[in-house]
Amino acid sequence: MKITYLAHSGFLVELDTLYLLFDYYTGPIPPLVPEKELHVFASHAHHDHYNDKIWSLRARHPRLFYVLSDDITLSAAEKKRLGLVETGADRNSKHPQPDGEGVTMAGADAAFIFPVTADASYRISENVTVETLLSTDEGVVFIVRVGDLSIFHAGDLNLWTWPGDDEAVNEDRLRRFMLEMEKIKGMCFDVAFFPLDPRQEADCGRGLGIFQETVKARRIFPMHFWGKYEIIGQYVEKWPENSGNVMMIEREGQVFEVRRHP
Repeated sequence: MKITYLAHSGFLVELDTLYLLFDYYTGPIPPLVPEKELHVFASHAHHDHYNDKIWSLRARHPRLFYVLSDDITLSAAEKKRLGLVETGADRNSKHPQPDGEGVTMAGADAAFIFPVTADASYRISENVTVETLLSTDEGVVFIVRVGDLSIFHAGDLNLWTWPGDDEAVNEDRLRRFMLEMEKIKGMCFDVAFFPLDPRQEADCGRGLGIFQETVKARRIFPMHFWGKYEIIGQYVEKWPENSGNVMMIEREGQVFEVRRHP
């Protein structure tokens, strides 16, 4: 498995038969083999997690599928421009809904086999399943399983407490974060992508620490650190007992070769 850090919360995961592209925001996407399936995920509509340039990938990838958080809206004009076929998705449903050719809109707490397409005869190369959680900011969390490989992408799920904020407000943020942690308690992930945001100052890393206590993750890739690469080293220094599985990201475009079962 090859993992490329694109920028911010964006990662490209390459497997033998397919690619998984998460939360592309900026930076060059490496050259991709057109024959491989490409599965594109966007966790919510914030500009640093969703870039409409992801639609241009369709010109080069005939086997391309999207899973988008259902807070990402496309107007009828945009769908027409992008060549998407409308299918009348129900945006009030938390269940995944097809919202155009090769596009699946998903709310929180959903579970489905990907892709959701009108063509029941289509078969993907490997068994790909998707589960979602509710983000503590906007949109959803993605849990993606490809065969026996499991991947967690937090999107903007984090313990978003801030020094100086009202104590009752921060306590409520902790409560909502722990509700989502309870849903995954004891799970095991081969790879997890999780925020480490230096803007939280003293509270930076609290959410990641709780996540590490809640699940077993063989490899953790910090994200959402706004180009402040040094924050990863600071986290490792502050919590060395939690850091043996934390990957040291140093630059955009950095490639990691990860064994599936170390």
